[in-house]
Amino acid sequence: MSARLLIDVWHDVADPWSRIGLGRLLRGIDLARAQRNLSRAGRDFRAGRDFASAGHDEARSSASGAALPEVVVDVHSFLSPGDPLPETSAEAIAAIAASEGIPIAKERLHRPPTKPLRRLTHRIVHAVRENAKDPADGARRALEAVIRLDDWFLGVDKVSGSGAPAGSLTQAAVQTGNELRLQKGMQTGGLVHSEDAPPRSRGQAHQGALDADQTPLEGDAIEPSPRTIGRIAGLAASNLSTLERRLEIGEWEAAVDRDVADAKRLRIRGLPLTVVGARAMLVGAQSPEVFAEAMLEAAAALSDGEHPPQARRFSL
Repeated sequence: MSARLLIDVWHDVADPWSRIGLGRLLRGIDLARAQRNLSRAGRDFRAGRDFASAGHDEARSSASGAALPEVVVDVHSFLSPGDPLPETSAEAIAAIAASEGIPIAKERLHRPPTKPLRRLTHRIVHAVRENAKDPADGARRALEAVIRLDDWFLGVDKVSGSGAPAGSLTQAAVQTGNELRLQKGMQTGGLVHSEDAPPRSRGQAHQGALDADQTPLEGDAIEPSPRTIGRIAGLAASNLSTLERRLEIGEWEAAVDRDVADAKRLRIRGLPLTVVGARAMLVGAQSPEVFAEAMLEAAAALSDGEHPPQARRFSL
């Protein structure tokens, strides 16, 4: 099996900073790969000019000049406080996201999804990993699922392919052909504070919101059904038919609990929390350049056969 560079990311559903951080991480992967390729091209050019000395130099620099290994991004669950954002903060975050190609409806940032809904969504992301051909494929499926779910919860329809912002959750459901579950008696935008929540820090996740203002039954909270969430996450139709029953008997609860326990062990202080190659721990939505630098350092150590102390591969 070829070497793999594992990147673990703790993320919360519908959290704008987690979504922004994932986008920057993916750009960082492209940047690290481009820098490695540029380094290899420069080495090959120098070797061509001085073939006689190339053998010694190439042997000495093969680790740092090799192509970037396969990068596997494995997303893990976390449940942050779920506080609504004030108007100025919502506007600022929406503007940052839009500048990076992640349109967010700022209205969604005022009314966070409840903790039970976010936990349910995390469980369904774990369900997406099933039937993967190997753990790396499961990680890829989960990453795709959380991006689709984040974009849907934060106000952009990425499921139907229309690319149009959804003015409300009802509109989004119509666009995607999904069911909605009305839960009468629930306070719209009600907050649930979690003991699992980390202290605030720069770049820590605030939750996105389900914008229910334009729904016919004002005052009733709208929650997407498990089948809706599963379909958006990419579950096959055959799996959707049994999803609710499996959720009712508690499947994937333990997987979410393990993710949260791992985050606590790492003393999580903000979201997203990114661990690169079990070497570098990065808190918050760092720049693509910071992510790329951490990847290049981890890849060089991986090529040299170096194992960091207390290294742990959480999933693979």
